[in-house]
This record gives sequence, structure tokens and C-alpha cells, in this order.
Amino acid sequence: MSETSNAEISGAASSPRASEAVNSDEALKALQEVLHASAKKAVFTIGGKIDSTSQGVFPITIRWNPGDASNNTGRMVSLPVSEDTVLQSSFCQLVKECEPATFGKGDKDILDEEYRKAGKMDTENFSTNFTPYEYGVVDMIVQALAYSRVKSKTNYRGIRAQLYKLNVYSGPAGKFKAHVDTPRSELQMGSLVVCLPHPHQGGQLAVRHQGREVIYDWGPECDSQVQWAAFFSDCEHEVLEVTEGHRVTLTYNLFWTLHGPASMSENFDAIDQKSLVFYSAFDKLVRCADFLPKGGTVGFICTHAYPHSARASHDHLPNNLKGIDMLVYQTFKCFDEDAMFSAMLDPRYIDRELSSSYLAGRDRRLQYLENNAEGYDDPDPGEVYYRRNVTWINSTPGQKVHREPAAVFLTYGNEAGLGIYYSNAVITAEIIPFSERQ
Repeated sequence: MSETSNAEISGAASSPRASEAVNSDEALKALQEVLHASAKKAVFTIGGKIDSTSQGVFPITIRWNPGDASNNTGRMVSLPVSEDTVLQSSFCQLVKECEPATFGKGDKDILDEEYRKAGKMDTENFSTNFTPYEYGVVDMIVQALAYSRVKSKTNYRGIRAQLYKLNVYSGPAGKFKAHVDTPRSELQMGSLVVCLPHPHQGGQLAVRHQGREVIYDWGPECDSQVQWAAFFSDCEHEVLEVTEGHRVTLTYNLFWTLHGPASMSENFDAIDQKSLVFYSAFDKLVRCADFLPKGGTVGFICTHAYPHSARASHDHLPNNLKGIDMLVYQTFKCFDEDAMFSAMLDPRYIDRELSSSYLAGRDRRLQYLENNAEGYDDPDPGEVYYRRNVTWINSTPGQKVHREPAAVFLTYGNEAGLGIYYSNAVITAEIIPFSERQ
């Protein structure tokens, strides 16, 4: 039968489906195969190039303030750089004016050229006539990385691109080792990197997620093309070593917006969930008489990382799910209109530790934490996690997935100690009894 575990999650409800005499073990295995296949095909990055023959693409102008405060005259360079010696000199000056680029580690900015060797210029010091909106780049990102919610037009999502930095990776040795960016807010969903036309070799951008890798090699067409790549914020990425020339890029932070272009179109048709392979496989599982015959909770552990432990982000997260996570959420909503995105404590540690711990409430006073909500003396103790049996359709708790600290507590015994409970982002739905699903 299907895998069930006790987990601490925060809430869920119900809805009907028909019956069919199918073995639930086979149906669950088929569903997991669909999930695995979908995960292999799920889009986590997209890239492209802008046709250089498009009217108005070139030249791309960059204007900046010189680092010499005594010189108030702004500078300018146009890309691609022509053979004109004045423009060549201006480009060299741009490279020179860039500061050494740092990288974030914890709450600190670190300068380490063994890890990252590049120049950077912040937006307050430069401007450009290039915009990714004008050439349809943002529209393509929305289509590939943003999935519309079913039926409710108020939940359709768009993406806003905000210019963040200009970077120059110069050969030889310009690079940025593998890393994952720190989101600038709960609404940041990814990054867009635009490679401007200037000769260079190497400097490939490698984007990775769950064992898959996409490599963008912009060197061969760097003389005459504007090339770009966008990816989700939880993707690992790396700039391989630039061996020759200068790799010049504009980086944009990508943020979810509550409304996208689709919400303005009266002719927009929502995705028909019943036409999707995952929906069909899940529907077949729910029709099995031996699958949760008395009803129960089904759960899915999210494949992407989200700030699910941040209270400020809770209202936005269901609309901001990525890739296959959104697909599962949409399907669950078809079977249970109250399906929810929530947090789950790792059950491996709960039985062992929970009865002998204290939890810091919202007022930062320590309260004794029992195995249920009735153990609190404080009427507003903070986050409450209820125990319930969950049938997981993909991973089981304890496997390597993204976790965030959910609670900090004191333990006691021979010596006092400090512990942390971690939570996973999950999607849950309530399945009604089989007698009501027929």
C-alpha cells in the first residue's frame, strides 16, 4: 500500500471523485512515475537571443558616472564597440571603472577572487537604453516559468524585471564558482542575465537543479547578438572561466506580480487540468477502492525552495509556486478546493524531543510544548503544528529536500541545550471517503 507517516503540518479540507476498481499500489506507482517524468521535463531555466536585425536593438548604450569625483562629466559607450578608437577607449574605461565584485555569505559580502573574479557596477552609477520588456524577453519568461492558477483571474501571475547590476568577467580567469543566490524579498522568483554584444571566449553560464544542468555558451555569437538566460532563484549556477575578452552582462532580479498580462485578456482560457497527464494519474489513484477508503490527507513535498517559514510570505506563496509544484497544487485544488501550501516538521525528531522541550512564542517568552496544541498556557503561542497521518505521493519526510528553521527550543536533562526544528514546504489535500467518491 501507499506510504503513510505521522507529520506535523499546519491545516487542510475535501471534494468528490468517482470510483474504479483499480489496485492502489499500481496506481500510486504510476502516479510517481508521472511525477518523475514530469520533474525531468519541468522547466527551471529558459534562454534565447534577440534578433540583431530587429529595429532599434543596436546600439546598446551604457552611460555611467566616472569614479573620479573631480570629474563631473558622464561617460558613454555603445555596444557592439566599433573600431573607432574613441569608443574602444570608452569601453576600456568602463571596465576600469567597475569595482571588484563580492558575493554574499550569510549576512556578509565577501571579496575572494578565487571564488569570484569579476567587475561590477551598481544601478545608481549607470543607466542603459536596453530593456528586456521591449523585445519580448519578459513575456517569454512569463510563459515558460509562470503557471496560471485555475479559474480565478485575480490569481494570474506576472513577472517584473528589475535591473540589479552590470558585470564584467574578463579573461583570463574571470569566473564565479557554483552558488545559489539569496532572494532579495519573498516575491523574488528568479534572475535574468543578459549578455551584451562584445567579443569573449569561455564564460559559459551553467544552471543546475536537482541533478539536471543547462549550459548557455554565449561566446560563439557574442559579437553580434544579445543573448539571455533566466532561471528560478533556488537554482545553482556558475560562470565558467572566461579565457579571452570581456563578458559583459546586465543582471535583473525577477519578482512575481499579483497580476500579469493574462489577467487582462477576456479571451484567456485557463489550462484544462483534465488534459494533463498528472491529473489523469492522480484521478486514477483516487478512484481506487483501497486507497484511503475512509478518506485522509495526501501530501506532496515541494521540489523547489520557498521562504515557507516567513509569515510575511504566506499570502503570496500559493500563487508563486514553481514548475511541477504548481502543477501538483492545481491538481489537488480540483479534488479539494481547500488544498493548501503549508509547512511540515521533520517527524524523525518529534517523538524523541517534543515532549521535553520549550518553544519561544511570538512574545519571546518560553512556553512548555506538549504533543498537541492544548499544552500551551499562552493563548497566542506562535506557530502551532498538528499531528496527522499523511500519504506522500513523492518523497517521504527525511529525504534531502529544502528545509528552513521552524522553531528554536531549549532542552533539559543533565545539561541545558538549544535545538532547532526544521520544516519542509508541502502541499496537502483532503480526500473524502471512498463511499463518497463513487
